[in-house]
Amino acid sequence: MKKVKINYLGTEFQINEKAYHTTDWNGNKISPKIVISHVIGASMIKQFIKKYYPTLKVWSVSESFSMGNSIDVYITTKDISKVSDEIYNKIEDFAKSLKMGYWNSMEDMYEYNKRDKKTDNGFQIDSYCKWISVMNKPKFGTIEWGIDRMKRTGETLNDLISYVDKNKQEKFRELALTL
Repeated sequence: MKKVKINYLGTEFQINEKAYHTTDWNGNKISPKIVISHVIGASMIKQFIKKYYPTLKVWSVSESFSMGNSIDVYITTKDISKVSDEIYNKIEDFAKSLKMGYWNSMEDMYEYNKRDKKTDNGFQIDSYCKWISVMNKPKFGTIEWGIDRMKRTGETLNDLISYVDKNKQEKFRELALTL
């Protein structure tokens, strides 16, 4: 899978070349544009965090489902504590810049943003990232989640080990025994 580089909001990203479109859905030539799917959006958010906050742990997960898609981003420090509000807000602001709209609960409808996003060198961006959540905690089922849960709740290794990814349970056991 080839990657192309784009610059967006002052940051360089490497994205799948399939996001670069020169034809419309009918095959007609168009001005080149970048189409951001939920998968590419999740990758861009993770790249943003890794570039500006390389010491953070980050998990970025995307899903598609009937009538939409989602991106869930989990962040924590290496010592499994919450990131500062300042950093969290910067990450959330970047993530929100990729959203295609928002839910209007008063009218029970999803309202789409104007299509005025552009790369730094002027290519139009069409973002199809419908729901984006940034959470200031480790992802469920990770070693970090288990350690955090033990520290916060007093639950034991035996209470939590079955929730941790099977491939990481031995490492979780080793770390948990040092607490």
